[in-house]
Amino acid sequence: MRSVFLDYATVDAHDLDVSGLERACQSLTLFGATPPDAIAARIAGVVGALVVLTSIVLANKARITRALIGATPSLRLIALSATGTDNVDLDAAREHGVAVCNIRDYCTPSVVQHVLGALLALAHRY
Repeated sequence: MRSVFLDYATVDAHDLDVSGLERACQSLTLFGATPPDAIAARIAGVVGALVVLTSIVLANKARITRALIGATPSLRLIALSATGTDNVDLDAAREHGVAVCNIRDYCTPSVVQHVLGALLALAHRY
């Protein structure tokens, strides 16, 4: 299994411990950033002369298009380190049997606290 994180720098502040991720995703390669024209090569299912049976793509903001999904038959999972999925062609993923997952309920308590704090601040000013 081959795994790549296409835009790791968007989530790393040089203080993350990736050992758990490396244990879960064998042969993990972390790319700080991936320009759109390099994504296809980085998620390709061929490593040297070996065809990889399963590929996992981890991303935050990198766009995973229909063309990329279609050109990567070994792709089985796109895991997003964000709450949304707007950067992935979900229809294409479904058609090709590629699972897509994201982070749910990220910062829910913090957002609620921020909203209530903002309401109090606004109410106090008037």
